[in-house]
Amino acid sequence: MTQLDISLVVNKFNQFLHASTVQHWQAYKKVLRYLRGIIGSALKFQLVKALFLKGFTNANWANNIDDRRSTSGYCIFLGRNLIQWSSRKQNVVARSSTESEYQALAQDAIEIVWLQSLFFELGLKTV
Repeated sequence: MTQLDISLVVNKFNQFLHASTVQHWQAYKKVLRYLRGIIGSALKFQLVKALFLKGFTNANWANNIDDRRSTSGYCIFLGRNLIQWSSRKQNVVARSSTESEYQALAQDAIEIVWLQSLFFELGLKTV
């Protein structure tokens, strides 16, 4: 399970807090056991000589059986360092896997452009 998956699972759990079932509690405990097992794991940052941003995206088309919305996620790296990530349901129902992937890619591009403008305002030059 990755950090992206955990945030999505916790978000899904929050939707059922007011009416949790035995299956929900079993799933809660499974995630908590997993998190207990990875205590001490950490992200390690390395010195970068050039500010080079790159992003990766992925989407699962219509994988939510409740509303058929797709889930998309992205990660953005500065050099070899992970600096931003997100995983969430898409706002609209995609009609194809291509449309779902395109929406995920568009969100990643928006975040990269925003980071580039932030670096520019701070006087840092990106490659």
